[in-house]
Amino acid sequence: MSSSPKILILRLSSLGDILHALPAFADLRSSLPDAKIDWLVGKKARFLLSAVRGIDEIFVLDTDALVRFPFDRSAWKAFRDLLRNLRSRRYDCSLDFQGLLKTALLAFVSGSRARLGFSKGLVREYPAHWFYDQALEKPERQVHVLTLNRMLAGLAGARPASASLDFIVRDEDSRYVDSALERERLRDFIVINPGGGWPTKRWPAARYGALAARIQAELGLRVAVTTGPGEEDLYRRMADPSSRSFPCHLPVSFLQLI
Repeated sequence: MSSSPKILILRLSSLGDILHALPAFADLRSSLPDAKIDWLVGKKARFLLSAVRGIDEIFVLDTDALVRFPFDRSAWKAFRDLLRNLRSRRYDCSLDFQGLLKTALLAFVSGSRARLGFSKGLVREYPAHWFYDQALEKPERQVHVLTLNRMLAGLAGARPASASLDFIVRDEDSRYVDSALERERLRDFIVINPGGGWPTKRWPAARYGALAARIQAELGLRVAVTTGPGEEDLYRRMADPSSRSFPCHLPVSFLQLI
């Protein structure tokens, strides 16, 4: 592969998993500074990648629209246009950090010359590994998914880098956070986000409240509770009227870009 390859990253969701793939992206960008690195991501997670400096182009797949096929003509046209756009880039390689059958198929139809992904023992869905030209074998010892992602990037020529990721934060967002922290007089604090993840995977709000009270009592640190639109009730359920100090509430509906 040349020193300036065209690389397509596939990691559609979720936010935590995309964060775990970012160090692998940083390795690629540091090791191949002249490379063109694009990312195919789900519509709901695009805002996170928009804040990462160094991604050349972000392609968005509306995964919710996929379930409407073939009944929604506009959804089909958008998907067809996306594939045509990806194929026109003529990628030298694609890296599937998700290991699903749909992401493996997307890598295949993208037309990339070399498709890199996880082996049978690592993919999340069988038989996704059939669509890869080169697969990362399962390590002898168990390693974190972040490390696996960096090992997969190594198949494309990336070397582990110590460079930190550079995030783009809008001035209005910084001002909002600064004013909120000043208003609450927060300096050393811990953030709890009770609305993160699927509803079926969330801890009950009351347990987060108990955790917040314990943090404040045992560590002497204040707790900031962040919620998105429609999640305000989670904070109310966390706040314990009998506690001496409530966690402070910082709504994050403004974080549409970060």
